[in-house]
Amino acid sequence: MTYIFFAGMFGAMATHAQAIDKAGGPRELAKTLEIPLTTVRSWHERSSIPAPYWQWFAERAYITLDELAAASAARKGLAA
Repeated sequence: MTYIFFAGMFGAMATHAQAIDKAGGPRELAKTLEIPLTTVRSWHERSSIPAPYWQWFAERAYITLDELAAASAARKGLAA
């Protein structure tokens, strides 16, 4: 059985990869941001969006700044 969790649902933490998926996936996001697809695929695989792009994602409601920070801290093994 497969379960799908959305940000905030049952306390599930949103990830950077989920934000990229919400933005249309790596290919669409690379076109939108006019950056190489390989760059966005790398972000997706690592589930790590560089901080200079966080505001762009938050402004479009793909993920909040707090969720980005929490996911980044969790990925690095730090408390958010």
